[in-house]
Amino acid sequence: MWLRASGFTAGMLLAVCLASACLIGCRGRNSESTQEPAAKSFVPLQPSALAGIARADITKPGSLAVFMLRKLEADIPELSKFESDAARIEQAVMARIRDKAKQPGTPRMKSGDASTPPDEARSTGLARRFTRNRMSLAPSGFVATAAAAEPEASSGPQLGLILGYLATEMADSIPGGNTHGPMSDQGSEGGTQVGATFDFSKAADGTRTSAITEDMEISKEGVSLSCKVTNSVEGDPCPDADGKVSMKYSITMRCNFAAGAKGGGMQLELTGKATAHVNDSAYLTTIDFDSRDQTSAQHPTHNAYVDFTYKGSLSDISGIGRDWVVPSSDVSGLRAGSETTGNDVKKLGTEGVDDTLKIVKGYMYYLQDKWRNGYCVAVHAPVPGSVSPGSSTAIEVTVETKCDGAIIHAPVDNTLKGQTSLTPSRIAPSPGTATYVAPSEHTSATLTFKSTSRRGIGTLEATVNAGHAYTASGGEKITMSGTVCDLEKSFHLAGAGNNGVNYDFTFSPNSPRSGSVNYSGSAGGCTEAASGTYTIKMSDDGKTGTVECKVTGKVSCMGVGGAFSGGGSFTLTEAPSSACR
Repeated sequence: MWLRASGFTAGMLLAVCLASACLIGCRGRNSESTQEPAAKSFVPLQPSALAGIARADITKPGSLAVFMLRKLEADIPELSKFESDAARIEQAVMARIRDKAKQPGTPRMKSGDASTPPDEARSTGLARRFTRNRMSLAPSGFVATAAAAEPEASSGPQLGLILGYLATEMADSIPGGNTHGPMSDQGSEGGTQVGATFDFSKAADGTRTSAITEDMEISKEGVSLSCKVTNSVEGDPCPDADGKVSMKYSITMRCNFAAGAKGGGMQLELTGKATAHVNDSAYLTTIDFDSRDQTSAQHPTHNAYVDFTYKGSLSDISGIGRDWVVPSSDVSGLRAGSETTGNDVKKLGTEGVDDTLKIVKGYMYYLQDKWRNGYCVAVHAPVPGSVSPGSSTAIEVTVETKCDGAIIHAPVDNTLKGQTSLTPSRIAPSPGTATYVAPSEHTSATLTFKSTSRRGIGTLEATVNAGHAYTASGGEKITMSGTVCDLEKSFHLAGAGNNGVNYDFTFSPNSPRSGSVNYSGSAGGCTEAASGTYTIKMSDDGKTGTVECKVTGKVSCMGVGGAFSGGGSFTLTEAPSSACR
C-alpha cells in the first residue's frame, strides 16, 4: 500500500610514346631523352589510417592551392615562395566552412556505424530502412595524413578522400533528389586570396555527386596570378551485386599568370570513369579506369598542348600515395600541338595521369572504409531481450541493403559471448535461421551477427537475458504499469495515482532482488518527488513476485508542502519474451 508515491610508372608511359615516335609532328621529338624518369616519392596512406576518418582534420589538406602553384612554378619559380601563405589561408577557409556546417539549420551528417546499440536493436527490431544516428559535424571533418606537411604528396589522395566524405557523410544529410546549396568561404592575406566551395547532392536512385572548387588570386612582389580548379565525382558509393563500385570524375583548372615581362597560363581538363572491384572479404582488389587528358600550357617561350586517352587497371592498391603502373599500350589517340616538345608531353601528361589516378584512389579508399563499416548493408535478427533459462530460441537472420531494403544472399558469421550456444556458426548464404540455447541459470549473453561479402560488411550485436520478463501491475493508491526485461538492469515504470497525478519511477538494482528507487510527479500546481529502496520477493517458480518500496520525499502545492515517508507494493507477473523485443 502506497502512502504517497510515484612496375612501369605513369611518368614512363609518355616516355615510351616518345621513344616509339608516337608524337609524329611534335617539335623536339628526337632531342628528348627516353631515359625513364625517377619515380616520385609519396607518403603511403594505409587503409588503417582511415579508421577515424570522419573525425580527422578538415583544415589540413593544405594542398589544393599548392597543387595549382606547382603546376606553374617551372615557368615562374617565384611562385614557390607563396606556397606557405596560400596553404595557410586555405586551411583557415576550410576551418570556417567546417564551422558553418556546425551551425543550427545546416544539414547534419549521419554516421555509418555498423551496429545499432543493443537496447535499440531490441526495442525496434532494427527498422528495415536506410537509417543512421544523426551527429553534428565533428570539430574536425576531413583527413589529415602524415603527408599533410608535404602538399604534393597529399594533394591527389587527400582530395579524393574529401570528395568521398562529401558524397557520403554530407550528402546523407539531405533528402534524396535534392541538392544542398554550396558551402563557401574565402580569405586573404598580404596580396594572396583563396576561396573554396564544397558542393554535394544525392539523387533519388542513390547516386551521389560531390565537388570541390577553389579560386586563388595573387598580386604582390611583381607577380599576378589567377587560378581556379574544380574536382568533381559522381557515383553510387556502395558495391553492387557483382562487387563493383563505379564513378565518373572531372578535374578542370584554369590559370593565368604574369611576372615582369613573362606571362602565360595553363588549362587542363581530365575526365573519365573508373570501376573498383570488391572481393568477398569486402576489400578493393583492382580499379579499372578509362580517362582522357586535355592539357594546354602557355609558356613564356612557346605554347604546348596534349590530348590523349588512357585505359588500364590498378592492382597495386596497398596504399594511396604511390606512383602508378600504367602500361604504355593503354595510351591511345595521342595528339600534341605543333609547338609541343617532348618534355612538355612528359610533364603535362605524367602529371595529368598522376593527378587523376590519385584522386580516384583516394575516393575509392574512403568509400571502402564506409562499406566495411556498416554503411551499405545491415544484418537483421529479431533477438529477444529475454528468454527462459534453458530454452531454445530460433532467430531468423537476413541481410539487406540499406539504400532500398532489398534482401541479399550473403554469408553471416554468428558468435556468442556467454553461455550456452549459438548455432550454426555460419549461415551461407542468408537468409537463414540461428538457434540460441540459453543456460539454465539466470545470466546474459551477447549475440553477434556479422555479414562480410562483396556488398560490404554489416554487424548486429544484441544482448539477451536468460531469465524472466515481467509485467508490473497493482498498488493501492498508485497503480503501477510497464515491463521489466531484466531485474539486474535499471528499469522504468509508470504510476497512475488515484489523486490524478502521473508518476515516473526508476529502479536501479544492486542485486537481482534489491536496489534503489526514485520517482517524481506533478499535476495541478502540485509536485511530488521521493527516493528510497526496494526489495523483491519471488515465488518458487520465478513466475510472480512482489516489490516492496520504502521512500522519503517532499510534496508541494501552491508553495505549501512538507516532507513525508512511506511505501507501498506492487506485483510482477511473468510476461512473454516477445514483450522485450
